[in-house]
Amino acid sequence: MGAALALGAAAALLAPGGEARRLFAMWRTWATIAPLYALAVTASPWTAAALAAGAAAQGLRELSDLGGISRAGRRPLVVAGAVLAAAPALAGTPAAPLWAAPLAFAVLAAGPVLAGDPARAGRDLPWSAVGLCLVALPLASLPAIRAGSPGGAGLLLAIGAGVALSDVTAFFLGRAVRGGPLAPRVSPAKTRAGLAGNLLGAAAGF
Repeated sequence: MGAALALGAAAALLAPGGEARRLFAMWRTWATIAPLYALAVTASPWTAAALAAGAAAQGLRELSDLGGISRAGRRPLVVAGAVLAAAPALAGTPAAPLWAAPLAFAVLAAGPVLAGDPARAGRDLPWSAVGLCLVALPLASLPAIRAGSPGGAGLLLAIGAGVALSDVTAFFLGRAVRGGPLAPRVSPAKTRAGLAGNLLGAAAGF
């Protein structure tokens, strides 16, 4: 992660005016996230759980906006997702998400059912399921790995380094080589060279 930060700072310093401001904004984001992530995953399973819960809460807030989840359904989803992400530490076992995930969804489903609001159930529950499966459940792997794997902290640091370097390398290789668009209708700025940089950076991080 330190190498990625150093590379990003050097690129921002060498870039022209407008581009430099954009690169410095990206660099500041990574410079804030990297030490917080490193501290959280190395200090204890509880700090890893706190990081996972906070990230899940923020991710589910954004998903609620994207999916148009009702105001009544948002807060329970955010709370359930944060608890699910921290479940390995709260329950004291890495396997906790296996039973906590269906329990969390059952609790979310009970709200509109008990309120007699089938329209809300049909609108909110599919997106709630997506949020629990694609946001909260993967984040639960942070405290699970930290507490349940020998050398878990080191493994999480390697994952963090892979993510950081893949992001930085994808950006710079994509800008330098360009190449054909990867998915022009979905994200026109993404290129095949950027994908190659992403894979190379992730491999270097590990």
